[in-house]
Amino acid sequence: MPPDAALVRWSAGEWQTTHDVQTRDTGLGVHNVDLAIAELAGRASLIFTFEWTASGAWEGENYSVQVEE
Repeated sequence: MPPDAALVRWSAGEWQTTHDVQTRDTGLGVHNVDLAIAELAGRASLIFTFEWTASGAWEGENYSVQVEE
């Protein structure tokens, strides 16, 4: 996860619906975020990007991960 505070925007539906989650400081020099994916049945492909909190700039790139049960 990013070393600085960020808003993570993610989707399990090809950006048809989105969820926004703010990162939190771990106290170890990095931020992390937990995504609420419990409602996803079985397998899912998550797409995400993030907006840097300090500058308001979007990362400008999408990332994806495959979630499997």
